Amino acid sequence: MGEYEIQNPQEVMIRLLARVALKPEEVWEIVAGSRRDKSNWVKAYNLCDGEHSKQADIAKEAAVNEGNFSSALKDWERQGILLYVKNQNGDICPQGIVRLDEKGKS
Repeated sequence: MGEYEIQNPQEVMIRLLARVALKPEEVWEIVAGSRRDKSNWVKAYNLCDGEHSKQADIAKEAAVNEGNFSSALKDWERQGILLYVKNQNGDICPQGIVRLDEKGKS
């Protein structure tokens, strides 16, 4: 087996711990469970990828209300399914703990 360097060890640890604490189905339920436009909210959560820094851009791309998205980000952070990271440009960006599909699997 070859040697390699883990680029973001903190992120890897957070994701591993998150998988132990919350199953992707549970994250999906928090993100989209009570929403009518579930696929839009899953897309919004998945756009919280540590690269997109502007909330308005994420909301627009996912076709969700910007105000509701702002509230969701606060709720997701409070529930431990989202954190904020600094991207390569130095921007602070939301980062979900798992990537979701339409049915709640990652």
